[in-house]
Amino acid sequence: MSFLTETLRQKVRQRAGNRCEYCLSHQDYIMGRLQIDHIQPLAKGGVNTEDNLCLACELCN
Repeated sequence: MSFLTETLRQKVRQRAGNRCEYCLSHQDYIMGRLQIDHIQPLAKGGVNTEDNLCLACELCN
């Protein structure tokens, strides 16, 4: 599991407008909480930077 600062998590959520960045579902309309997702997985060389993170619902993640 990777460590993401609360500041970084807030930046990703704010950028996404509290919507899944894949299907655009808003947090208010999905079951559960939107998750921070790595676009390029850490196991494949991805990093914990804002440009490699997105907000995703459980179905899209």
